[in-house]
Amino acid sequence: MKYLDEFRDDRLAQGLAARIRREIEPERRYALMEFCGGHTHAICRHGIEDLLPAEVRLIHGPGCPVCVLPSGRLQAAIDLVERERVILCSYGDLLRVPGAQGDTLLKTKARGADVRMCGWCTRSAMRWRSPAPSPTITSCSSPSASRAGVP
Repeated sequence: MKYLDEFRDDRLAQGLAARIRREIEPERRYALMEFCGGHTHAICRHGIEDLLPAEVRLIHGPGCPVCVLPSGRLQAAIDLVERERVILCSYGDLLRVPGAQGDTLLKTKARGADVRMCGWCTRSAMRWRSPAPSPTITSCSSPSASRAGVP
């Protein structure tokens, strides 16, 4: 895979850390927030925080909708799309996340449920809603999903 080796290159990582140390102003404090849970896991797993100077503090942010989605809500969406004639629109990175019972939206789609990937759920769902005779869930994590019967 292109660029994969670059992400695993210890010399490159050490060089970047050294460059950050050279660029900081010792009298200042820096706070950086990563907002994706996947980024947080990678930072912790690979010890990136330990490479940074003491003046740089990482703040682990709120998480993206996929990272913070409770597995019960995802499972409720899986159950609903299998049980009812609905179109479920979801962000692509949510398709492989397991619900509370270990199933995924991708497997559910493979079994025939109408699960669609979209970049911006609300706009895509509105475009698809007109010809669809059934309700549409715009996203497992949106407020409208709760109104559509997903807890």
